[in-house]
Amino acid sequence: MPLNIIVSTSSIIEGVNTCTKNIILWSNRISNSMLSFFTYRNIMGRTGRMFKYFVGEAFLLERPPEEEAVVLDLELQEEASLLLDEDEFANELSSDELSRIINFKNKMADLLGVKYSELKNIQELDASESSNLQRIAYAVLSNPSKFTNVNLLNAEYKYWESQLNNIFYSIKPTSLGAKYSDIIKVLLVIRNNWIKEIPEIITELEDFDLNIDDFFKIERL
Repeated sequence: MPLNIIVSTSSIIEGVNTCTKNIILWSNRISNSMLSFFTYRNIMGRTGRMFKYFVGEAFLLERPPEEEAVVLDLELQEEASLLLDEDEFANELSSDELSRIINFKNKMADLLGVKYSELKNIQELDASESSNLQRIAYAVLSNPSKFTNVNLLNAEYKYWESQLNNIFYSIKPTSLGAKYSDIIKVLLVIRNNWIKEIPEIITELEDFDLNIDDFFKIERL
């Protein structure tokens, strides 16, 4: 049931996704401290979200914080570091990190018989987890006949389900955060996202017992 009005503390900034058209911020403080410029902008960013209100308005009833430069300290995930260029980042990485990167790339090169630098030309590789890349290599090399029809993913969608099932259950990719079967169902439905509105897609997914939250979760994957 949709809510017309939500009264919230400043916890609204902690990644809460709401279909919000307007925000009224009646105080420029969190407890006894003034809002930082970053937090203020974060709260303002809660307006106009989630495909319902593309534009929203924010009303602040007190003086906004002074604008200031924002510097974010982003931590490099261990898994992602294996995909870095060890020469480019040699000065920023420890000897242990450099060793892990080189060992991973040598292992991939041994498996595939191709230099990792050549594989990097495939853009999708940079966005993949190293453990999943190795799973793909092992699965294909150990049973290549199972993947001879993978090109059917470029054919009509009626051929997709069997191929997607084969890929997921042969490779068993990790860290997806959803069941393989549900991901496949969403893939089969969102093939029409060029010609159908999101409400139509959600309605189709309901036939598979998937709701709007499932859709957005899997769509982000």
